[in-house]
Amino acid sequence: MQRISGRVLQGVAGIAARRVSLAGPGPLTSALGRVTWRHTTSSKPAHSVDTPPNECELKVQELLQSASERVPFVFPEDAVKLYQEGECVFVDVREPPEWFGTGLVKEALPVPRGVLEFTVADQLDLDRRIVLYCSNGYRAALAGSTMMDLGFSSVLNGGSFEALVDAGIDVEDAAKVSRSQNLKEQPRRKRTSRTPSAPP
Repeated sequence: MQRISGRVLQGVAGIAARRVSLAGPGPLTSALGRVTWRHTTSSKPAHSVDTPPNECELKVQELLQSASERVPFVFPEDAVKLYQEGECVFVDVREPPEWFGTGLVKEALPVPRGVLEFTVADQLDLDRRIVLYCSNGYRAALAGSTMMDLGFSSVLNGGSFEALVDAGIDVEDAAKVSRSQNLKEQPRRKRTSRTPSAPP
């Protein structure tokens, strides 16, 4: 899901529109993450194309819409509160190059989306509250839907890593994190997260 065509993204614009409030002209950020939809004075959508989406792209639209409607979204500020309370596990479903490029949420479990089904059940209890995140929220939504199919009972879409960082969540160097860590039966504890600095 690293690259999604403009037609597919246009197809899920309605999902984003239902989850945000539009204050005026310009970019709006979807609740699914940092995907922006430009609204203009033109009668033609900014991402419109002359050819209709093909069957595969329509199926991708359906998958994204179904996953986003199924997996509850948590806004960054609320995700940080959950993080501070220590009552949930954050799971990073991005790929290793992304982890090493930006770091991860501190104490997050790094599980690439491509191997989620084969590893996550061995690392997390089915009843543990889980917040998934990626670079824009799409992989997190798909991963959340998959985890629900696997029997996980409390899964949330935390959206994008960037949004979580902007909200003040703690970050750590990915090189210090073991990808094989097992969080089953790990004691829950409150965390002290940094407070975003006030603008000058």
